[in-house]
Amino acid sequence: MIISRLPDLTFVSRGHAETLRLSLEAARIAQLAGNLSQSLAPETAIGLVFRSSPELVLWWFASLCAGLRPLVIQYPTMKQAQTYWQSSVRHTIEAAGLGGIICDGDVHRHLGGIDVPIIEQPLPPHRDGDADFELDDFRIIQLSSGTTGHRKAVEFTSEALAHHAAEYQAAMKLSGESDMIVSWLPLYHDMGYVACFVMPLMLGVPITMIDPEIWVRDKALLFEAIEAHRGTICYMPNFGFEVMARERVRDLSSIRLWISCSEPVKAATTRRFLEVTGTPESKFAACYAMAENVFAVTPSSGLKTRKIDDQMSCRAGLRFPASS
Repeated sequence: MIISRLPDLTFVSRGHAETLRLSLEAARIAQLAGNLSQSLAPETAIGLVFRSSPELVLWWFASLCAGLRPLVIQYPTMKQAQTYWQSSVRHTIEAAGLGGIICDGDVHRHLGGIDVPIIEQPLPPHRDGDADFELDDFRIIQLSSGTTGHRKAVEFTSEALAHHAAEYQAAMKLSGESDMIVSWLPLYHDMGYVACFVMPLMLGVPITMIDPEIWVRDKALLFEAIEAHRGTICYMPNFGFEVMARERVRDLSSIRLWISCSEPVKAATTRRFLEVTGTPESKFAACYAMAENVFAVTPSSGLKTRKIDDQMSCRAGLRFPASS
């Protein structure tokens, strides 16, 4: 990834949108990376605990530039007991072998008893200039879903990520010139992390992002963001389609593909969403994915169903080569 060629990321909340021009952030990222290098050895696994925000993105890039291996950790929420969240962080530290955590001040106050170095510092101001650099050899960590057991840490090289992104682009025809991904998905999960962050960055596709906690409180914001920013790709789990089928429909004509993934894809939910939004079946895709394969294993195009135990489910049909 060459920093001057990276796409823009726009962070949306009610009445506010902030665009991060990554192509102009090389100097600030390098400054943050220098700070990290003073306290953490290269190849250290580092946890990042931020909302979906410019801070998270800049620290992620700084971690890569410092030779660290970043992992995004779930941000604490009002609906989750603090003790449970702290327990999950401790499990993540052990599972991924984290050597430190970078977070904001609010999170730091919740991390009592965590036995790794915690880095909390404000972002430096943006620095103008034409600095540039290339990231061509790095590693990231993500956690498996934990559906069939404890969540496991899975590491990927930049080579594996680039291979997966190229295969996915060939299958889904993603374009940095004409596509815009709009997402409320959390970045601690592989669908949000890879499909709506890492892959778009590698492919030059701009992103409009809503923090998941904001979306939970203001679900109508998704359709509004798609209309305002001319979104073309939107990923959601099945429950997201169920919820959004109850929201007032906006102008969604820019969307070329709705992608359902990470949960069993229910035909009834899908048909209800397509009918309510006036979306043709050709603009829907089901995807089977798993963190151990970076992301997608079998995506599909159109609405295809199979009856299993008297339940109609959508299915995905185009298989990717193994990515790891």
